[in-house]
Amino acid sequence: MPIHEDSLRQGLHNRRRVLGEAWVAQSVENANALNVEFQRMITSYAWDGIWSRPGLERRTRRIMVLAITAAMGRWEEFELHIRTGLLADPADPEAAALDLATIQEVLLQTAVYAGVPAGNTGMAMVMKVLRELDQVPPKADFFAPPPAPARLRFRPRLRPRSAACKARRTARRTARESPGPSGCKAGHSFP
Repeated sequence: MPIHEDSLRQGLHNRRRVLGEAWVAQSVENANALNVEFQRMITSYAWDGIWSRPGLERRTRRIMVLAITAAMGRWEEFELHIRTGLLADPADPEAAALDLATIQEVLLQTAVYAGVPAGNTGMAMVMKVLRELDQVPPKADFFAPPPAPARLRFRPRLRPRSAACKARRTARRTARESPGPSGCKAGHSFP
């Protein structure tokens, strides 16, 4: 399959930004007669053709990779994206950095939709990587109440409703609640 050199260059650039220079250098260095075409294909097709698309930010793509690889049990790829996401520069949006709160949410969501074993194995893989990076999270009290979820706050009304506005609202509410000709509320009818 012919692959354009510009696609290879852009794919390598994207791959280096997301997975890190060392990982990509190792992949290129380990190319051999068996896997070189495969390496070129994924560099062009996945890392340029998909990771260069404008529809999603790279961090969103990485989060999707985590959920999909966990759901499919592709733990080597899951571990790679956990490690490189944790090591990525948070100030560089192209690096698609991850934080523990995001990883936790991804695995909770994955456990619901792909099964608790996938979420459980994902948590174990994350802890393995965190131990290797010497970034183990602090202990937590299992019995402590969870933090309150963030609540949406609505802006208070800056001025009271006018009498005309109140009258229109009351008329609409009355029309909705009063029985129509069939004895049903307005807008409803017997079949």
